[in-house]
Amino acid sequence: IMMITHKVQLSDRIKLQNALMFVSAIDKTMKEKDLYKTHTMTELLDTLDIIKRYQSLGKIAHIGEITLKQRKIYKYFGFNTPS
Repeated sequence: IMMITHKVQLSDRIKLQNALMFVSAIDKTMKEKDLYKTHTMTELLDTLDIIKRYQSLGKIAHIGEITLKQRKIYKYFGFNTPS
C-alpha cells in the first residue's frame, strides 16, 4: 500500500511541476508582450478555452470559429492558429 501511495504522490508532483512550468512560460510571454495591460492570465486562458474541436467518427477533425482576439493571442505566443 505504501508503494502505491508513493506513486500517486509522485505523479501528482510531476503534474504540478508541469503546470507550474506552463504558467511560468505564459507569464514570461505576457510580460514580454505587455499583455498584462489588457488581459489577466485567467482572461487569456478563458478566451482560448472556448475554441471548439469537432470530429465525427471516421471523419477529419475541424475547429469551430476562431475570433480575432483568439488569433492575436496565438500570434503573441508564436503559434499558428489551429485549422
